[in-house]
Amino acid sequence: MKELHEVPRDSYVMISSEQEDDIKVPVGSTQIEKGDILYFSHIDGMYSLCYIVDKDTLEIGESCHIAAWTKVEVITLEELMPFEKIRKLIGRSGYGKDGKGAYREAVLADMSDEWVKASIEYVSEDHKHHKLYIRELHYRRTNGITIKDKQA
Repeated sequence: MKELHEVPRDSYVMISSEQEDDIKVPVGSTQIEKGDILYFSHIDGMYSLCYIVDKDTLEIGESCHIAAWTKVEVITLEELMPFEKIRKLIGRSGYGKDGKGAYREAVLADMSDEWVKASIEYVSEDHKHHKLYIRELHYRRTNGITIKDKQA
């Protein structure tokens, strides 16, 4: 367990059941409860910028601001659900390698091998989904899955 200000930026966190007091938020901000899952962006003064994560869809939703000293557990998406489900929920979108192609979007399970590889190279190592892209390639190798690029 850590206080939020000790957590790396762009991490998924769960409000700890060991949080002794109510979670402090600014007046007018969404109230957060123990056990809630948040995507932590950064600390801003004594509060933070976080986003509420839907536990069923993993969608990042409404912003919220909790105190920097809130007790949290750093978690991975794989602690919330099996990778087989995550790969059908998380994906990317874009306009191709040069940024001039047709707009397309896909979940990991449907992305071509080349698109997954390009995503690994394109996003920084601390990007919230970087490890999932690497995991997807490993999953495909392990399960004999190859997806050709339809745009090639």
